Amino acid sequence: MTVESAKNKAGPFNVTGASGTFPRDFLLLDEDHLRVIRVRDGEETDLTSGIGHTGIGTADGTVVISTGIQAGDQIYLLRAVPNLQRSDYNAQGRVRTEQVESDLDLTIMQIQDLREAQGRALTLAVSSEIGGEAALSAALDAPKYANEAKRAAETAVEASRAVPPNYRSRSDLANAMSGLIPEMTASVGPVAYTIDPSATGWRSAMADIGVDGVALRDEPINAYVAAWFADDGDNTIYFYTSPDGKTWSRLNDSFVRVGNTNRNVLSRDPSLVFFRGEFWMSVTNYAEGSHDAVIFRSRDLMNWRRFQVKFGPVPNISATVPFPGGIVPASFVWAPELVVDGDDLYAFPTIRYGNDVVDDYGSTIQSKRIFRSRLVSPDTMEFSALEYVPLGDVHPKGTYQAVGEIAAPPSVPLRHINGQSGMMGLDITFSQDFRAEFPADDLIIIPAAAGATSFSGGNWIAGGSTYNNFVSRVNTFLAANPDVVLEAMIWQQGEDDRNNSNYQSQLADFFVRARGDIPALSGVPLLLGEMGTFVPAGTTDINAVIAAVAAATPNAHVVSSAGLTDKGDSLHFNAASYRTLGHRYFSAFASARGSTGSGPVPQRRAIIIAGQSNAVGQDLFENQAVIGGQLDAAAEWKLTEPGWWFVTKDEKAKTCLVFDGDAIDGGFDYVQTLTAPYMVEGFSLVPHTYLTPAGVRDLKWRIYCDAHADLDNVPLGKQFYWELPTPGASPEAFTAINVSHPVRHGGVKNLAVRSDAAAIPAIYRAAAFMHGDPGRGFSYSVQLASGARSINPQEGVLYYVGGIGNTVTLTIKDGAADVFHLAALTFATDSGIHVLQSPVVAWPVALGFGDNVNQVVTFRRGPSGLYYPDLAPRAAFSAHKGGTPQTISGALVQTAISFPSEEFDSGASFDVASGMWTPPPGRYRVTASVRFTGSVAGANNSLLLLRDGAVYRRMSMQSNGAGDMTLDLTALVRANGSNAFGVAVVLGGSGDKTISGAAADTWFEGVPV
Repeated sequence: MTVESAKNKAGPFNVTGASGTFPRDFLLLDEDHLRVIRVRDGEETDLTSGIGHTGIGTADGTVVISTGIQAGDQIYLLRAVPNLQRSDYNAQGRVRTEQVESDLDLTIMQIQDLREAQGRALTLAVSSEIGGEAALSAALDAPKYANEAKRAAETAVEASRAVPPNYRSRSDLANAMSGLIPEMTASVGPVAYTIDPSATGWRSAMADIGVDGVALRDEPINAYVAAWFADDGDNTIYFYTSPDGKTWSRLNDSFVRVGNTNRNVLSRDPSLVFFRGEFWMSVTNYAEGSHDAVIFRSRDLMNWRRFQVKFGPVPNISATVPFPGGIVPASFVWAPELVVDGDDLYAFPTIRYGNDVVDDYGSTIQSKRIFRSRLVSPDTMEFSALEYVPLGDVHPKGTYQAVGEIAAPPSVPLRHINGQSGMMGLDITFSQDFRAEFPADDLIIIPAAAGATSFSGGNWIAGGSTYNNFVSRVNTFLAANPDVVLEAMIWQQGEDDRNNSNYQSQLADFFVRARGDIPALSGVPLLLGEMGTFVPAGTTDINAVIAAVAAATPNAHVVSSAGLTDKGDSLHFNAASYRTLGHRYFSAFASARGSTGSGPVPQRRAIIIAGQSNAVGQDLFENQAVIGGQLDAAAEWKLTEPGWWFVTKDEKAKTCLVFDGDAIDGGFDYVQTLTAPYMVEGFSLVPHTYLTPAGVRDLKWRIYCDAHADLDNVPLGKQFYWELPTPGASPEAFTAINVSHPVRHGGVKNLAVRSDAAAIPAIYRAAAFMHGDPGRGFSYSVQLASGARSINPQEGVLYYVGGIGNTVTLTIKDGAADVFHLAALTFATDSGIHVLQSPVVAWPVALGFGDNVNQVVTFRRGPSGLYYPDLAPRAAFSAHKGGTPQTISGALVQTAISFPSEEFDSGASFDVASGMWTPPPGRYRVTASVRFTGSVAGANNSLLLLRDGAVYRRMSMQSNGAGDMTLDLTALVRANGSNAFGVAVVLGGSGDKTISGAAADTWFEGVPV
C-alpha cells in the first residue's frame, strides 16, 4: 500500500441533531488512529464512545456518532497515528514485505500528523532569543494590548478635537493633512476649518484655501439674483448677481434673445422666480385687448421664450371697460409679481380700479387693487380667473372654512355655494370677535349661502337644490370631524322673497326641517339677520316675518340692521355695514350662548353661515391705493407658525406696508409700516443667511426697495434695503446697496434659501452664457475680496471680482485644477484683477478695470505644468488727441505729447492727465503716431518712446520739404509693473509746429504680447 495523499483531517461538519454520519476522505489503517473532536461553544472535546467506523484501510470511509452531540456542534476528524514502532526486526529473521510497507506507511502518516500540528503552532525565527513559552504568552496578551492602544488612540482623537491645531499658513495645513482626522477642527490663523474628506473641488474652493479635504466651517451661503430695468427712458431688463446682497454686478451687457431674435427684453417691473427647472419672469404689460400680461421663460437667462397670458378665460385689460366691480377702465396690468408655492405658481398683478386719488405729496395718482391668479397649466400657460387679494382686514389666525371634509384657510369671500371674488362679508368681523373671546380655540365657518336664492324660487324648500347642498355641506364636514362642536347658525336672507306671501310658513318650516336633517343643529342658537332698511318694500314685510319666526322658534334670535347702509344698489350692504353686521352677529351669539371664553383644553368650534347674497358678502374692501408687492414664504424659518408675508407699497404715503396671512390664497393682515428717509417703491422680501456671534447660522429678512424720486441727493432708482429679524420687528438698518449701473425697481431673490437645488447652478451656467462662452461649466464660483490675494485653484471653479473699488492683486499658486476660470463681473473702472507673475503662471494678466467686463478667462495647465490663460486680455489701451491740437514751440526741444481722450483702457493703466501708461508686469507692443504741420525742409525730427522719463526707443526722419509730416514708432517693451511709458517729439527747423488733434492722426496704443 502507498500513502497517496498528505491529507489527515476532515471537517468542520455542522451537527444538526443528536446523532450523525460524517465522511472521512483520508487513509486510515486503524480506528484507534482517529480522533473524533467535538467543538461546542469554542471548547474542544475528544469523543471516545458511541463511535462507529466504515472503510478502515481505505481513504473513503465514514464515522457514525450515536451519542454526545447536539445541534449546533461542530465535528472534526483528525488522524493521530501513535508515535510507536511495534515491529521487531532481527538480523536472522525473514521480514514480510507487507510488514515493511505497513511500517513505512505509518511512519509517513506520523510525519503528516506532526506537520498538521506544526501548522497550527507558533514558529519563531531561527535568530529569536525568546523561548517558545515566552513568545506564546506574549501572543496571548497581544489582543489586550491592542484594545488598550485603541482606547488610547480614541482618547487622543478626542483630545485633538478638544484642542484644535493652529497652523501659520495654508501650506502648513496641507502638509499636516495625513495626521488630521475627519470632523476635527483646524485653523489657519484666526479662520477655523473642518477636516472633511468630501470637501474637494468647489467645496474646498469655497473656503478659498485650495486644500482638498478642508471645508470652511459654518460659512453662510447666499446666492442673490435680481432683474431690474434700466430707467424710465430705457426699459431694457438687466440681470444682476451678488454673493451678499450688498454689491451687485450686471450679467448681461449685450443682447439677450427673445425667440430667434437678437433683441433685449424690453419692459418694466420684472419679477423673477425659478420654477420647474426654469427662470420665469413677468413684466408690466402696456398692451390691451388680446392678453393681460407677458411672461418670459428661460433656462439660462439669455435665451427667452415669450408668452402672452390672460388671467381667466378672457383678458381683463381694457381702455374702456372697468374690471368687474371697478369704476374706471382697467388700462393695463402693473407689476405682476410671480410667487412659487411648492408645485404652484401664482401671479399677483395690480390693476387700476377706482377713481384717482391725491397722494400725501399733492400729486394725483391712480387707485389700484392687487389681484391673484394661479397657473393652471405650464404647457398651455393657462391661468385661473383673477381673485381680489384683501389686505389689512382679514380673518384672524385660527379661523378656517369647511371645504368638503377639510378645515382649510379662509378665502375672501368664503367658498359659499356661489360668490364673487373679493367681496367682503359679515364673517370677517364676526371671526375677529370670536377669536378674541375664544383665543385658544379654532373657529371653523361652514359656508353654505348662495346669492339670488329664495323660497319662492324653490331653492330653500324641501328638496330644493340649494337646500340639499346646504345640508350636505354641513353633515359631510361634521361627520368627518367628530371633535368639532357646532355653536350656531347665521341666517341672512329675504330680499328675493319680498313678494312671497308664504314666506313666514316656509321660513319657520325651514328651521324645523334643518334641525331635523342636521342633527348637530338641534338646540344650538339660530341667528336671524334683518334685511337692510334701504331695500325697497314688497308685499311681504320681511323683517316682521323674521321677528315672528324667531319668536316662535326655540333658541332663535334677531340681529338688527338698523342704521346700516347699502353699497349704492339699494339691495346689498356696503363694506362698512358688513363690518358692523359681523360685530352684531357675535354680540347676539354671545348673548344667546350665555358665556364665552376658551376652556382648559383647546376646542374646535364651528358656525354655519347660510342665506343668500348678503350672507356671502357683496362689497369690496375700501379703496387702498397700493401698487406692486412681493410675497415670500416664512413657514419654515424661525417663525412660530406657518404663513406668508406680504409686502407692498402705500401709494399715497410712498412707504412700505407689511402684512401676513395663513395661506397664499387668503387675505393678509396688517403688521407694520416701514418708513424710509425717502419716498420708496419696488419692494422685494428676501431671507438672508448670516452667522450669529456664537457662530450659529440663522436667518434675517431684507426688504429691498428703490428711491421713488430724485430727493436729497438720492437719485431716482437708488437701491436700499431694510434688515429685520423678522417682518413685524423693528428694522435694524436701512442700507444703501452698490449696483454697477443705475437701475429701477424689479425683483430680488436669494436662491440659496428655500429654492430649487438646480437654481444656483443655473445662475452659474447663465453667467457663462453672458460671458460669451456657453460651453463652460463652472463647478462653483468664489468671489475674491479686494487686496492682495492668493489661490490654489480648484478644478472648474470660477474666481471673480465684482462691485466697486475692489482691486485684487492675485498670486496663483499650484493647485488641484487643470482648468479654472477668472472673471471681472463689474463695470467699475476701479475694480479688477491683476494676476502677478508666479512660478506656475506663464505670464501676468489684467481683467476688468472698466473694460473686458463680464469676460471669463479660462486658465489651463500646459505640459510644462504652467497655467496658460485663453485669450486673456491683459492691460491694453488706445488714446488719441480727441480733436485737440497741440503747439510745439522752438526747435530741437523735447516736448511730451498729450493724449486727452481714451478709446479704451483695459486695466485702468493709462493716465490721460499725464499721458503715461503704467501696465502690470509683462511684455507689450507699444505703437505711436504723430502728425504735425510746419515741417522745415532738411530738418531732423524724432518721435520718442519714453520709459520713466528717459528715452527708451527713438524713431527719426528728415523732412523732405515744407508741409505736413507723420512720424510713427512701434516697439516691444518689458514692463515691471511700475514702468511708465509716454510719447514725446523733438522737431527741427524754425517756427512753431502744430500737432494734429485728429484721432486718426495722433494716437498712442499698447497691447500685451
